[in-house]
Amino acid sequence: MLSEFEKKIIDTLSKIGEADVKKVKEVLSKENGKIPYTTIASTLERLYRKGFVKRKEVKSRGRLGKKYVYYVEKSLEDLFAEKILENFIRIFGEYEIHHIEDKIDRSYVYGVQESLIFVDRNDKVVFFFTATGKKIEGIIGRSVYEFHPEEVRGFVRQIIEDFKSGRRNKFEREIVKGDYVFKKHYFPIRDSNGEYLGTLIITRLLEERKKPSLSIEDLV
Repeated sequence: MLSEFEKKIIDTLSKIGEADVKKVKEVLSKENGKIPYTTIASTLERLYRKGFVKRKEVKSRGRLGKKYVYYVEKSLEDLFAEKILENFIRIFGEYEIHHIEDKIDRSYVYGVQESLIFVDRNDKVVFFFTATGKKIEGIIGRSVYEFHPEEVRGFVRQIIEDFKSGRRNKFEREIVKGDYVFKKHYFPIRDSNGEYLGTLIITRLLEERKKPSLSIEDLV
C-alpha cells in the first residue's frame, strides 16, 4: 500500500510538522543521503492524492506557480489503518459498521503482513486485502471453508458459528507454516443493532523460526 520511501516521508512530516519540499528534502537527505528534489516533490504529490498527507498553499516570493507546505494530522499507524478501514466501510457502509474502529485495535490492522479478509454472514469471502497490494484471483465469492484442509473445516466452522450465536467475541491462534509463525485474529462484525454481519480475519507475521512438524491446530 505504501512504499518504504513514502513511509519515511510521512514519518518525517510527523516529526517536523509543516514543511515544503525543500525542507523535507533537507531532513531526509541528512538521514538517507542525497535525494533528488523532484523525487521528493512527486512523492509528496502522490501521497496528497492518496489522502495520506495534507497541504496548503502559501505565498511564494519571486516564483511562478503555486507553492505548498505539506503536513500530517495523524500518525502513520492511524493513517494506514484508516485507509484499510475506509475501503472496508466503503463496500459495507450500508451496514453501519463504523464502530469497527472501536472494536479492533488499530495496531492489528497496521501490522498486517499477509492479509485481511472479511467473510459475510453466508460464510463467503467478500473482501480481501494484502499489505503489498498483491491481487490473488479466485478468492472473492468462495466459501471460507474451501481454503482450509478438510480435517479442520469443522473447527473453523465452529468458530464462526460461535460468533453468529454470540458465544464468542474474539478468537486468536498461532499458525506455523514452514519456518514462519503467523497469528490469526478472528473478529465477529455486527451492525448497530448487534446483528451478525460476518467475520473479519486478520493474519500477521510474528516471527521466523523452525518447527519440525505441523499439527491440525497449526493449520487453522
